[in-house]
Amino acid sequence: MAKTDPAGREYPPTAYVFGKLGARIRSVKKAWETAVLKTHGHEPKWANGGKLSEESRTALRSVDLHFHDLRHEAGSRWFESGVPLHHVKELLGHANISQTDTYLNAGRADLHESIKRFDAARGERSTNASSDASADFRGNPVVNKPKIEHRPIDHVGPDKPSKDLLH
Repeated sequence: MAKTDPAGREYPPTAYVFGKLGARIRSVKKAWETAVLKTHGHEPKWANGGKLSEESRTALRSVDLHFHDLRHEAGSRWFESGVPLHHVKELLGHANISQTDTYLNAGRADLHESIKRFDAARGERSTNASSDASADFRGNPVVNKPKIEHRPIDHVGPDKPSKDLLH
């Protein structure tokens, strides 16, 4: 997003993104750690050997964001925006669909929205759990409701109901 350096000069198209903007960083890990820490308001401090100081490592652990999380986020966004699961599988390079399903928790994705989209595609009114399931259904019913026949009330007869009324 940064197009110019702090002095106002435009970065060339060959400028690097991670680390100090425009400058090459030799270690992707160091660039990632720098970007995460700076994004969360911590200026990284480096100890001997080019490793993060203990203070910076503690700050990085508190953020709890890993490079692999970007891959998971991309897959989740593709799937949530309607990209079919088998396409997300291919984009992520997974060997089988069950791996992608587990990776994205796709089995627990917004099933209600899927059913609403299905109903909309068929031109039917979506019903929710609180509405009458038979209300405004435009399809052919699978089962017809049986007609309930009521027995006439016999006011003349024994005080006890007959045995067959109890069963």
